[in-house]
Amino acid sequence: MSGKVNLGSMSPGDTQTVPTLLNDSRYANVSDGQKVFITMQPEGEVVISSGLGTHITVVGTDIPFDGGLVQVVESLYVVPRRLEPSIRDSYMDLTAFLGALYRADLVDEFAQTPNATIFAPHNSAFQRLAGAFDSMDDEEFRRVLRYHIVPNAVLRSSDLQDSSNLTTGAKTPLHVTRYINDIYVNTARIIQTDLLVANGIVQMIDNVLNVELNDVRPNVSQSAQDAVFTATASVATGEGAPVPFTSALPCTASCSTSQAPRPTGEGGDGKGGTPDDENGAARGLGPGTMAVAMGAAAGVLGIGFVGIA
Repeated sequence: MSGKVNLGSMSPGDTQTVPTLLNDSRYANVSDGQKVFITMQPEGEVVISSGLGTHITVVGTDIPFDGGLVQVVESLYVVPRRLEPSIRDSYMDLTAFLGALYRADLVDEFAQTPNATIFAPHNSAFQRLAGAFDSMDDEEFRRVLRYHIVPNAVLRSSDLQDSSNLTTGAKTPLHVTRYINDIYVNTARIIQTDLLVANGIVQMIDNVLNVELNDVRPNVSQSAQDAVFTATASVATGEGAPVPFTSALPCTASCSTSQAPRPTGEGGDGKGGTPDDENGAARGLGPGTMAVAMGAAAGVLGIGFVGIA
């Protein structure tokens, strides 16, 4: 990690965003080095979140040495991967969103925009709306999808302040509502938070955002909000319906659409990229390999160095 991080100064419930020394553009398309999140749990346990939804427990804190402090962790960090392999291999509940990006030819825009926050709808959100996008032309569909990215701002869930507005790639604002423990963007509730990818962060939401209805607000007394698009009767809808847009996903011999889904947020296996990943680790090749190399060099014992001069 970059700089001196004193975990003893944290209180239960605190979370810090800490830059690392990983700033190679092949692995990190964010300012000041790729990030990790450090959280002190209510009972005092310190957990570090890295790529692919992995959570690593700190087992020894604030051990001084000449260059700073050593934090002893139970395993290696996982380098955040590019958006596509992150979804294909770890966040399988977002394959409809990824397929929609492929259909709209927006994958590179979403995966390469630096310092991005992406609000990615869960597959079930698209299943509820199957057929609703069929009548849109390409530009209309792209505008809807661009309403799901906030460039130039890596926003953790704790950064999303009540009644704030976010500038999206569609140039139309998103409105944030906080109510007790829930966070909404327009009427979409965030259902999984702070998933690191190479160019920023993903917040998973339970509804597709409608750029033409940017003034809608949630009814916080309801457990579920109404959809903001109208489903057609031309195709089946609901959780039993086929997941839309997955036919647009590129498939190779190791295509994840033929693999058994893993629960979203489950960590990877540390083996890194697959044969279908492209053009280096920022596209998914090598982060696991890099982690293994880092382990061989310095991390076999699970030691994290903080504040090295």
